[in-house]
Amino acid sequence: MTTLFEDGCIDYTKLKDLCIETTLFSNGRPTAAIVTPSSGRYDTAVRALQHRIVQCTGSKLPVLSDDEEGPGSLLVDRSVIALGNMNNSRFIETLYRQWYTLLDLRYPGPGGSVVRSLHNPFATGHNVILVGGSDDDGVAKAAARLSDLLTEGDPLRVGWIMDIELGEGMDPPDIGEQVYGWRDSWRVDSEGNEIGYPPAGTFGWHPISVQAALYHMTGREKYLRKFIRLALPDPENIPEEVLTCSAFYSMEHPLVQNYHYHAHTMALLWDLIEESPLLSDDVRLR
Repeated sequence: MTTLFEDGCIDYTKLKDLCIETTLFSNGRPTAAIVTPSSGRYDTAVRALQHRIVQCTGSKLPVLSDDEEGPGSLLVDRSVIALGNMNNSRFIETLYRQWYTLLDLRYPGPGGSVVRSLHNPFATGHNVILVGGSDDDGVAKAAARLSDLLTEGDPLRVGWIMDIELGEGMDPPDIGEQVYGWRDSWRVDSEGNEIGYPPAGTFGWHPISVQAALYHMTGREKYLRKFIRLALPDPENIPEEVLTCSAFYSMEHPLVQNYHYHAHTMALLWDLIEESPLLSDDVRLR
């Protein structure tokens, strides 16, 4: 529900359905499918996951190859459990290129695992449970973690999930530490000349979007709390990061009045974190 003001701004007064729950099995029949790479590299993980689903429901979920159908068609009438990352799953690659997941060979890192719920990406009312890792060990861990989260009963449902174990060498920055949004753009050539944009330049990043990305990638509450403080600043105590960043034209309303080259990833990242139970409905509406 919205109200349109004379200045053209929209005041949202009612949230959309966030589609928090994902139903995997209901009324004696599967309502989801498992999608796995056609190479069969995750067959062992799929079998272990199916074993747990049988324990919970007495029946298996259908298993589909990632080269059969993409998310746009599969999610029309069912939810999906997807294994892998964008480099080995066509299904996940499609989601990755549309900014619905960041799973690849770099994230979550060697041996790291991610079990995450992706809510209603194509407005069909159906969700994706991502069971991912940068390597096979990570995906196996993720499948085991999802199995642990399932409880017996009909319907078999899961809610919001953000279960993340970062891999070896993946050490997130501390609050307040400089984060490089486009580090490779800036460099010094063999003659000592500085080339490209400076570290933490534009290209879609500003202090607020960085904190949103860090929360999404780690699941650590401190980044979300920092995100809220920056995105919805106290007018009497505006954070230094907002005051000193050239991305923002308005210090009190940095999400609304900003330079578009810094800002265009913000909506994409918000779509990845807005269902977090750490956010109140009031904060979501603001």
